[in-house]
Formats: sequence, structure tokens, C-alpha cells
Amino acid sequence: GEPGLRIALVRDAGLLDAHALALLEELAEEKKFLVLAEIVQNAGPQGLLIECGMIGLVDGEAVLPEEEGVPR
Repeated sequence: GEPGLRIALVRDAGLLDAHALALLEELAEEKKFLVLAEIVQNAGPQGLLIECGMIGLVDGEAVLPEEEGVPR
């Protein structure tokens, strides 16, 4: 049968150029899988911090449980 959850973990995704990332996104949409891409940047606090299945920080800012549109 079909797997219920498809995940592609891409380590060192920061080494991919914009074209390769766009192809990865297109493929993920077509094949219905989630991409977790590891991208390291030194441009300041960016991204999400997920702990125990809950979002703790977004772009370096703490997420409060009552914020709408942000799953906790």
C-alpha cells in the first residue's frame, strides 16, 4: 500500500542552487512528500525552532501559544 507519510531529508541543502531547490519543490508537490531541508545561513536569526513537536521560535522570536495561525 501507499505510505501515509513521505519525508525527504536533504542535508546540506544550502549547497543547492535556486534551480535545484525549485526542482526539489516541484518534485515534492508532484509526488506528495514533505521536504525537510537543512540550510545553514549566517544572516541572523532565521527559521523555526521545533522542540517536542511544538514551534518555539520563528526567526529568533518566541512564539506565544495564543498567536493565531501558528501551530503549537
